[in-house]
Amino acid sequence: MNNMQLVFFNNSTILEGPEWNPERRCISCVSILEGCVYIIYEDTGVIHTIDMKSQVGCALWMDRDHLLVASYKGIYKVNVETDEMVYLDNILPRKDVRYNDGAFDKKKRFIVGTTGYNRLAEGENALYSYCDGKAKVLVDGTTISNGIAFSPEADFMYFVDTPTRKVGRYRYDPETGDACFDKYIISIDEGIPDGICVDDAGSLWVAHWGGSQVSKWDLVSGEKMGKIDVPCKNVSSCCIGGQDMSYMYVTTAKHDDGSISEVMAGALFKYRIKEN
Repeated sequence: MNNMQLVFFNNSTILEGPEWNPERRCISCVSILEGCVYIIYEDTGVIHTIDMKSQVGCALWMDRDHLLVASYKGIYKVNVETDEMVYLDNILPRKDVRYNDGAFDKKKRFIVGTTGYNRLAEGENALYSYCDGKAKVLVDGTTISNGIAFSPEADFMYFVDTPTRKVGRYRYDPETGDACFDKYIISIDEGIPDGICVDDAGSLWVAHWGGSQVSKWDLVSGEKMGKIDVPCKNVSSCCIGGQDMSYMYVTTAKHDDGSISEVMAGALFKYRIKEN
């Protein structure tokens, strides 16, 4: 697969969490360290920036006009037409952790993980489920809670605690929001796993931090089906969207210690993964 197109670049240190909004025909993403949410309208070229004034872990589309944004200062509902921010809650257990990747389940529960705030917090984090003002722990003792995705039938949740180098499968009850570890289904040996997404056919896509690719996996056999080569070493996340849901959007980040100079690191790209 080699049909890369540049969508957006603003020199972000870590660009993350692409989310497609089909009603607005736009793609959003977050610049974690710069504390910004970007919304890119591809039809017009308009770029809308929302400054959250603190590190941002993720931003998810609640509906056509509202984002749920998890920033270090808390969880907010943001109106993208007016930029009005409504504070909802803050479920961070301590000041030395922050939100990281997030997703909605079938019932619109907010599933969000944590990681260290400007530090490595080994085994000190968790994956939470938040709904109606209440939070519960789904997975405890994580280090860098990253990609979250659900099977098309919503009966399995897939989750990445990055240092394990694996994707875990959890039996998931969409009615209660309870998760139970089943098994590890994929091991990554080219870089480490970061963000993930599941396509309509039930294949899993994994962004490889340090591996310059997004890989595609069969969730039944656990076999690697292919990959998208990315022109940046650190690939942070991925999602499917665009016209007819035929594109894979990919976010990237600069190298951890600055030892590798990559002109486009921190950019958002898209790749055509199916023909119309």
